[in-house]
This record gives sequence, structure tokens and C-alpha cells, in this order.
Amino acid sequence: RPRHDSPDASPPRRPRHDSPDANPSRKLTQEKAAKMADGTSAGLVTGDKLQAEMIEKKRVEDEMFMHATDDALGVGQKTVFRDKRGRNLTSKSALEDAEKKAAEEKRKQDEQYVRMRGISQLERAKQAKIRIESEAAKPFARWVII
Repeated sequence: RPRHDSPDASPPRRPRHDSPDANPSRKLTQEKAAKMADGTSAGLVTGDKLQAEMIEKKRVEDEMFMHATDDALGVGQKTVFRDKRGRNLTSKSALEDAEKKAAEEKRKQDEQYVRMRGISQLERAKQAKIRIESEAAKPFARWVII
């Protein structure tokens, strides 16, 4: 048995089952552990208790939204557009960026097309197109019958 007149430096002992826990901080941590981060009960919960908590939570949220100001809810605010790095984008800069991306993509597609078809095949295709256009430009009646 420890003496009551001397401080005990030994680790805390296991609680006895027949006596209540006298440490108030331990009681608080046990109460906190019974709730999840959103405020609902943790652990084994009956369906009725869970439904009651959900109804109460919804009522509190609805009440909070009813009393919230338009500024707090963001009513009438302009949308803020941001890029990947989190910088604000104005509509003009966003349009310029989109145009640059489209031009770069078109350039890459054109280069890929040339690589896939070959330069000589493209030249032959251009000459064929020119020949067809020149034939189309000629008059329909080519022979004059006298």
C-alpha cells in the first residue's frame, strides 16, 4: 500500500472496477470520443437515435441559413476564376490563354499530320488540288461547234 504522506513517482495504476474514475480530464476525453467530427454520435447507435440526430442537425443548418446574410452566402458575388496555380484569372486573360492553347494545339496537329503523311505525299496532294481547281475554273463548254 502506498503511503499518503509521500509523493508517488510510479505510473498510474489500473482503475478498480468497484470505484468510479476520479480524474475529470479522462472523463472529458471519453465524452469527446463519443462524438464524430460532424457532431453525430459515434459507435453503436440505434436507428431511432441516428434519425433524431440527423433531423436535429438539419433543423440547425436550416435555421443557420435562414439567419445568414447575403454577403455570408455569397449572393450576387462574381465568380472568381483561377488557374492551376491558384492565380486569379480575368476574362480577358482567360480568353488569351485559351487562344494560345488552341493555336499551339493546331500547330502540333499540323506537325503531326506532316510527319505521318510525309512531305512528298503532301506536295503531290497540293498539286492535285491545284489541278482540280484550275479545271473547275475553266468554262463548262470547251468545244465550240460551228
